[in-house]
Amino acid sequence: MSVVEGALLLFGIFGIPLLLLAKSHSFRHLGRRLRGAFWGGVIGYATGILVWGLATIAPAEMWSSGNVRFLAVVIAPALFGSAGLALGALVGNNPKRRPHRHRHKKATRPRENVIP
Repeated sequence: MSVVEGALLLFGIFGIPLLLLAKSHSFRHLGRRLRGAFWGGVIGYATGILVWGLATIAPAEMWSSGNVRFLAVVIAPALFGSAGLALGALVGNNPKRRPHRHRHKKATRPRENVIP
């Protein structure tokens, strides 16, 4: 395994989750697009890890060439996680529901005997 392949593998296994963890701290304050990117990244990373896990436990005789195993083991987590971030940012920009209606507040009685 070359240095680039090792760096890609480490980025896929550790880099994407650390990026998602850093953004999850301020999740409530993010805009609609970044929240979509966050959830797209989580779903894409989970899919990539499933592909990675299946590829690592599959018998070596099953693979006809080394390129397919390289794609499934090394690139899948990084590729699926990055694609999920990008796709989530695109989808998260468009709202799926109607705009929020403001509820009318109940009238309150003015306070009496208030000392300023």
